[in-house]
Amino acid sequence: MNNLFFRNNNRLLVLRKGNEPKSLNFNQLKEDLDIQEIITSPLKLTKESFVSNTLLQIQQEKTVSSALDSAQKALNVLQSLDIFRNASVTFDSKSKIPFFREASCKVKVNLEEKKKGPNLHLSGGVSGDGMSINASSRYNNIFGQGERFDVTADLMKNSNSFFLNFTKPILSKTKIKAYGLNFGIYNFLRDNQNTTFKEKVNGLTLTFSDQLLKNYYVKKIFGIGHNTGLHTLSYTAELREICKLDDVASWEIREESGASFKSALSYDFAIDKRDNNCFPTKGSFIHTSNQLSGIGKGTKFFKSETRAQMHLPILNNISLGLIGHGGLITPLGKNEKIGILDRFFKGGPLPFRGIDGNTLGKAIARDPKTENEKNPCDYFGGDAYGFFTALLSYKLPLLKNKGVDLGAHVFLTSGNLVSATVGEGSYFSKLKKIFTERKTTTGIGIAALFGGNRVELNYSVPVENITSEIKNPIFLINLDID
Repeated sequence: MNNLFFRNNNRLLVLRKGNEPKSLNFNQLKEDLDIQEIITSPLKLTKESFVSNTLLQIQQEKTVSSALDSAQKALNVLQSLDIFRNASVTFDSKSKIPFFREASCKVKVNLEEKKKGPNLHLSGGVSGDGMSINASSRYNNIFGQGERFDVTADLMKNSNSFFLNFTKPILSKTKIKAYGLNFGIYNFLRDNQNTTFKEKVNGLTLTFSDQLLKNYYVKKIFGIGHNTGLHTLSYTAELREICKLDDVASWEIREESGASFKSALSYDFAIDKRDNNCFPTKGSFIHTSNQLSGIGKGTKFFKSETRAQMHLPILNNISLGLIGHGGLITPLGKNEKIGILDRFFKGGPLPFRGIDGNTLGKAIARDPKTENEKNPCDYFGGDAYGFFTALLSYKLPLLKNKGVDLGAHVFLTSGNLVSATVGEGSYFSKLKKIFTERKTTTGIGIAALFGGNRVELNYSVPVENITSEIKNPIFLINLDID
């Protein structure tokens, strides 16, 4: 947690919004201010020069309101580093409150450091791929400048992965903002749902982003909700292999089997103005991801995806959510072919409620010996999709006094995943199939918050153009992680 204080004539006031008792109204404090010095509490694990760069902007402010605003931003940045348990800033002045003129004061910064680690964490969960176990270890503030080293292992029914990540925060000297530089290497073997092969990946990634690689936004102090968004620029190099094919795999899968190399530059942007990311009742959210593949070697294509949400309060505890997903892959070159590992695979449980996982898009029959099985097809996904969901939600008061978030909802989802770059017909005529051959489901469900994630139990009913994906109403458990 972090706090701002104002000490005047031995009277300590907590700075809050508005005219609450024993508080200061920030909006009225525009008087001139002379900050004599900034005093930081002694630090054992963190270099003082690292912290002083963050606090430098405070001393350059010339008015009370701007100094308080800069102090709050500095506290937000220091807390986002995850190396301090508590952080507070105290403005120590002898001037009268709140109508002082040319006030002089000292700024005292108190920082309570966390232990470096290692911090061990073990968790489990249920997703569309079944049970999962996650084990992670983090070592903070390795060299005293907010560095972070993470080791993560994920064991799932259809996927195993191992990640090593090193993050170096870079604090701007001109703006109170933190940037993150992250390097990671990883290895995983994935058995995708409804496929007849496994995907083996060895890769490395280099990422640069603002706000320290997390959805952490600096808000204008005591103003209307505002954030600057999360920007991420990354480079990824992966050696991928389609391996361990089933005996019944289709010829098209066998044709693509073997190793391939991918070298890609990506840019992501996200901005979140929802009042709650798991049970939103108002606000908006947007995330865009753009990837240019073929930097140096590998298949050349441009891949873009966008997710957007708008939530509108209707009545007490009732809200309407409008949610859209869209994506497009464009090959860069006449002879370029989008392989199965780069195509979109969509279906349930999310973003398309009521559709079995990865079953939208192109489907090719497997070996004839599987014709009596539940799923006789290999799914090849697609290169363009669009989904729209209308969600009417009601937040249930049950268990609210025990701190449990519980909600009920009615949903309608419509859209499709198509292959626009292969087959006969014009590119735009095939894109139109997203709408002209749309698939639609509707249903009801309940949602609860578990481990910081939204978990849904939905009863889904097919409405139009549902063929092999589902033919009858079904129950599905969804795990929604934003």
